[in-house]
Amino acid sequence: MNLGTPLISIVTVVYNDVKNIERTILSVKNQTYRNIEYVIMDGGSSDGTIDIIKKYKNNIAHFKSEADHGIYDAMNKSLLFLNGLYVYFLNSGDTIHESRTIEKIILSTNEANDIIYCDTILMLGIEKYYLPHRKLTDKDSMPFCHQSVLVKTQLLKKHNFDSKLRISADKKFFKYCLTLDIKYKSLDFPLGCIDGDGFSNKNRILQLTENQSIFNDSLISYNIKRLKQYVIIFVILISPKVIYSKLRSFGYLKNKKAYGAFLKRESIN
Repeated sequence: MNLGTPLISIVTVVYNDVKNIERTILSVKNQTYRNIEYVIMDGGSSDGTIDIIKKYKNNIAHFKSEADHGIYDAMNKSLLFLNGLYVYFLNSGDTIHESRTIEKIILSTNEANDIIYCDTILMLGIEKYYLPHRKLTDKDSMPFCHQSVLVKTQLLKKHNFDSKLRISADKKFFKYCLTLDIKYKSLDFPLGCIDGDGFSNKNRILQLTENQSIFNDSLISYNIKRLKQYVIIFVILISPKVIYSKLRSFGYLKNKKAYGAFLKRESIN
């Protein structure tokens, strides 16, 4: 049994991203699944982002522009306007993989599932890498990218993101979900295409510190991870961008091959 045609809420949080906001909006606008409620929460942009958003006002159910206290504060605010069975957060600059993706998800699941998660396409410059979701376990409560998961809207309305956290509030929320009697569904195709140079990648130490506060890693484990991040930051600072990009791509060789295999599989289907 599939869901029929439930209303799906999609939320984009944006602040001063005039270069990227349009492709995010278009990836929602071009979905073949039509029962979508699109909400955009802008943090008070002054660079022309709002002008781009207004071009698509007929495709947006609700738009609000005001100062906020970060990404998760804006996400929490958006929940006041949502009516969909599920909510999907798609940040500015990221896109939905292809036009039939939401339709495929609806056809592949049912309303008993509280959290539906998929694979992800990572973008590093012009290169694409396939990131499959991992197995859900007590030690890995978020085996997916936040741009590749749908959550029952009522679940998030009851348990908001911790807006005191800047980067890892999603990890805290999904860790909490493991304590609830909820049902998960994983799907073996991509939902989100994400920018590999996003906010988290640029704030590695903060992310590590917040993760430590959530998962209570041992100090030894935490300090080893912290040292590793400082090494990466040092390499970023001293390396020309083209060299750093090549070094980084080596870490995703397996994912590059996986993307090629995915394209081959898609061409057959």
